[in-house]
Amino acid sequence: MKKLFIIILLSFISYSFCSAEYTVQTKINITTKFGYSYDKLVFGIHEKATDSLDTELGEVEIPPFPPPEGVQAGFWIFDPRQGERVFTFLDLRRVPANSDQEVVYGFDLQKMNGDIATFQWFPLGNNIVSAFITDNITGTIVVINMKDSVKATVDNEFVDHFIIKVKYNVGSGLTDENQKNENSSEIFPNPVNSSFRIKSDRFPAVFKVISPVGVIALFGNLDKSESVNVSDLPNGLYILEIIYPDGTKDCLKFIKL
Repeated sequence: MKKLFIIILLSFISYSFCSAEYTVQTKINITTKFGYSYDKLVFGIHEKATDSLDTELGEVEIPPFPPPEGVQAGFWIFDPRQGERVFTFLDLRRVPANSDQEVVYGFDLQKMNGDIATFQWFPLGNNIVSAFITDNITGTIVVINMKDSVKATVDNEFVDHFIIKVKYNVGSGLTDENQKNENSSEIFPNPVNSSFRIKSDRFPAVFKVISPVGVIALFGNLDKSESVNVSDLPNGLYILEIIYPDGTKDCLKFIKL
């Protein structure tokens, strides 16, 4: 009985944590001509984010890239504790004051000599007004309009520093729309042993698996054909946060056994 009470209490705390926040997140997948792939880059905005490293939101410093083997990438972001820029897979910025304010992200790409990279992402929703990937040298060697497509190849093998410039739709109804948290999704099976699928009619989406204390354990893209592998997570109660292209989200509880 005591264990059941703890699970119910943690469930309430986690759900409140999940449903109280507004966030928009976009994931970029990278594939190359030589057959390598990379799927760790996620950028976005969050109501609790700063423009520095926010470890409580899942922004974690990653070490400098070793000599290239395959393909690797990371956002660079300022860490005030070290007084310098560091690399991270996840880059969340503060919610802009209005839809005309541009949010800028920078990332470096490392790949093998002669290899060519292709960027892919899910269709951007109405909560993003515009989004462009450009090179960080001139801004004209590479120009990718993310709103007009879901895939682009960078033919210039020597370009490895990039900028993403995004304008978010932050109208007065944004937060209210996000908090219409009537779940339209379902996890099965639940409890979970190693993996689960999502029943929903609103894919594609971005997902986060959150521990009861609010730590992001997993994140990535989600569509109707994919399952989420949680075999490496410790047993316990988790929250699955599904963020849809229009900025709304579902928060679902599951137990990992």
